[in-house]
Parts: sequence; C-alpha cells; structure tokens
Amino acid sequence: MKTFVVRSSSWVADHARTPYTLNHEQRHFDVVKLVVERFKQRIRQDTLSVDYYAGHLQHQYLKSYQEMNRLQEQYDGETGNGTNAAAQTRWNERITKELQALGVVQ
Repeated sequence: MKTFVVRSSSWVADHARTPYTLNHEQRHFDVVKLVVERFKQRIRQDTLSVDYYAGHLQHQYLKSYQEMNRLQEQYDGETGNGTNAAAQTRWNERITKELQALGVVQ
C-alpha cells in the first residue's frame, strides 16, 4: 500500500504558501499515513480464510476510511484549519508520536 496525494486535487493560495501552512497541509497527509499504517497492522494480525478475506478486507478498509475522515475533521476542527497555533503544535506532536510508535518515522 502507498499513501499519496493527488496533486490536481491539492492547492494553496499563493499568499498562504508559508512553512506554517504547508506544515498544516503536510499533517493532513500524515494523518492519512497514520490510518494506512493502522490498517496494515490490523490486517496483518488477522488469519483470513480464502472464502472470507475479500469481505473482511473491505470491512477493514471501510473502517479505516471512516477513521481517516473522522480524524481529518477533528484535526481541522481543533486546529481551526491551522489558525490555532497551540492546537496545531499539539497535533504535530501527536501525529509524530503515533507515526514513531508505528515505526514509520524516527
């Protein structure tokens, strides 16, 4: 599995291209990466029968997709779309810590 950004669906107004706002947007990507890594962990732990694996994987994917949407909304809500610097700092630390725990970043 790969986590990626669809470039044509991503944009930032020229006046908003600052390291701070780009960090906020990078963290959206990091939230997706976090959910993907959790998904991979869950399916690695499962013992799947040939008859059931497709349905099980679809179910786990759906749960992960819902988790991703919930986390993205929570992230933007708590950070005020990046305007709340204190909340942004807390989320930066949270995301980094969780990615480190999953062995994704050092």
